[in-house]
Amino acid sequence: MRLGTRVVFASVTATVVVALIVAPAIFASSMTAPSPSRDIDWYEWWHDDGELVLHVCNIGLLGTFGAGDGPSAEWPKASGYEHLYVAGPWIGAKVNGDSLVTTAAYAMEFRPKLDDPIFHVYAGTGYAPPGFRFHNDDGDSLIDEERLDGIDNDGDGLIDEDYGGISRQMYARTYFDTVDLGDPPPIEAHIPIGIEVHEETFAWGEDDRDDFVGVRYHITNISGAPLDDVFVGLLADPDVGNGTAMNWADDATGYIDTVAAPGLEGHYPPVRITMVYAWDFPGGDDGDWDGLVGFVLLGHPIDAAGVNAPISVEPRAVRTWGQAAGGPPADPASDAERYVYLSEPGIYLEDVEPKDWRTTISAGPFSNVQDGETFVVDFAVVCGAGMDELLEHAATAATIYKGYYHKKLGRQVRWALINDYIPTWNQSATGSLLAAEGRSGADSYGAVYLAPPAPNPFRNTCHFGFSIPTQAHVELAVYDAGGRKVATIVDAVLSLGMHEAQWNGRGIGNEEVAAGVYFIRLNTADTEISSKIVILR
Repeated sequence: MRLGTRVVFASVTATVVVALIVAPAIFASSMTAPSPSRDIDWYEWWHDDGELVLHVCNIGLLGTFGAGDGPSAEWPKASGYEHLYVAGPWIGAKVNGDSLVTTAAYAMEFRPKLDDPIFHVYAGTGYAPPGFRFHNDDGDSLIDEERLDGIDNDGDGLIDEDYGGISRQMYARTYFDTVDLGDPPPIEAHIPIGIEVHEETFAWGEDDRDDFVGVRYHITNISGAPLDDVFVGLLADPDVGNGTAMNWADDATGYIDTVAAPGLEGHYPPVRITMVYAWDFPGGDDGDWDGLVGFVLLGHPIDAAGVNAPISVEPRAVRTWGQAAGGPPADPASDAERYVYLSEPGIYLEDVEPKDWRTTISAGPFSNVQDGETFVVDFAVVCGAGMDELLEHAATAATIYKGYYHKKLGRQVRWALINDYIPTWNQSATGSLLAAEGRSGADSYGAVYLAPPAPNPFRNTCHFGFSIPTQAHVELAVYDAGGRKVATIVDAVLSLGMHEAQWNGRGIGNEEVAAGVYFIRLNTADTEISSKIVILR
């Protein structure tokens, strides 16, 4: 809850972009934190299974927006230290030549449909049926044909019976930018893009994964026409420090793109982290606090040709900005300016000094999004004490998000660690997908397997996931089209289970190899598997 006086900031109009922004100030004088009303499941839902206690609701806001007396983004649990005022998606697109942006914060331009069951926030059942992920819960041979929204999506007379539960604590809600906003009024005339957002958030209570909340946006075009130049971002207003003091005026922000190792039990390799973050600047009125909060871009659609989506998962734009106490407004003031914040590529960071800060991290563009088409963008909100711990927790979130490749489904299973989905209870009535693959327990991984390289094609770094059923000597190497070995990625004895490696596009002598077609070969004593990759220069 915020104490003291905050400067009111100007609003912005932008083209259709989805972005999450960290922002500690209010954009317009007409805007106040929402109170319980006819169309908001407000002040009822918190992720509190782990150490990060995060408030959620059904209009796209993360954090309490200063309302009520409960935690906004408290970490560790029951510590009294807060890390977020409010955050939410910005979705932007070009519509009839205009740049439009729909925002959850601060304009609160998303609403649920009041006459529809999806008005509510829904809580999943986590690991146990019917929430067991990728299990055929209702015996109809379909996998996860439902989604958690109170509706009979597949027309079988059952509701939410097979939605694919994720994590120990899962919440889901659906909202639109086409519903009458009512009160409070928008910061400016709202022009809908025509978007439905089904938001899911995930929290874990296990000690090695309890310092973050995963955020997944299923974004559907309901405009009646294709959408182009769509951007998705997260706006956040991070307020870090003692929750009973004026903790919003002395923060600082930054951005990091690095590789970090997760803190998970077991063998999990380092992963790439792209994260905007905030911390408590020393010496402020709220005392000093070593906690940090980060906002991590985890995933979005990719297109190997770079036509309808980026060729790899990368932030499009990262921005940090703020105001010193009593300073002039610094926020974008129109949809057009907000669209620039989301779409103009680059890293735009203001000098580090104690201020009231906000941040955006965005992805895109996504083009030719057809009417009725849905795409997914994933983020995580992460906390840690010091940068090393923050990165470890962010890497844990990224590792769980990356999941594993499921051969029977023929696709990547996101937000999962494979051992979490090995059944410990009898599924003989319907059959387990994992058991059908020969995985009868945590020590059985079936045959040697090499997942499809990603991204592919690539320019800088390509990642490879593979599994082995027993401890074995493994060689993972790169060969050119003529069969000559170009690089050795792995040459070691590895334990059974899932592993990950990456190649930076350089040869044995650390020289940059030429663009073209190459082959990855995974060799054990009795198995050889290969996969084609393409390097772009």
